[in-house]
Amino acid sequence: QQASYNFYYQKDSDPLWPLFTRILQLTNSHAGFNLEPSGQEDFTIIQYNPSDQYFPHCDGSCDGSMHLPGGRVATAVMYCKVPERGGATTFTKSDLYIKPKAGMATFFSYKGPDGRMDEGYTEHSGCPVIEGEKWITTLWMREGVSYYEPWTMFDPQGVKLLKPEDYGEHVKSEL
Repeated sequence: QQASYNFYYQKDSDPLWPLFTRILQLTNSHAGFNLEPSGQEDFTIIQYNPSDQYFPHCDGSCDGSMHLPGGRVATAVMYCKVPERGGATTFTKSDLYIKPKAGMATFFSYKGPDGRMDEGYTEHSGCPVIEGEKWITTLWMREGVSYYEPWTMFDPQGVKLLKPEDYGEHVKSEL
């Protein structure tokens, strides 16, 4: 359940493209993934006003199951503007509380080297904003997506949403 405002960021021809690819490179380096820019989700900008919050949730699978290609494996949260009061990020099953500062980022992955997904330790929430506004930019990263099978074809856990006949024209023309 969500109480906030989302805006979607288009990476095509944007000066933030180097940041996008740098985040993927850091993720690959630190988590041992092989993420490619093609097919990934765009940056998502999320605004929180007073009383807005994000209830406890997992960004991908968090049941210890095996990773499904196309599913999310990591998250980067960049704190653009922080509220005067409230708006912390808590990892509800890990006893971790992050009081954000403008300009900082938080990174976490939820796929282990054995291919198994996290068992709930990355469940997190955006605490209610009490005073001021909170603006974050989030990048959800997926393993197993490509130009031909972009993130829009999968739910966050990696379950395929589209059948081949529903693929976009750019994919049909290449098949």
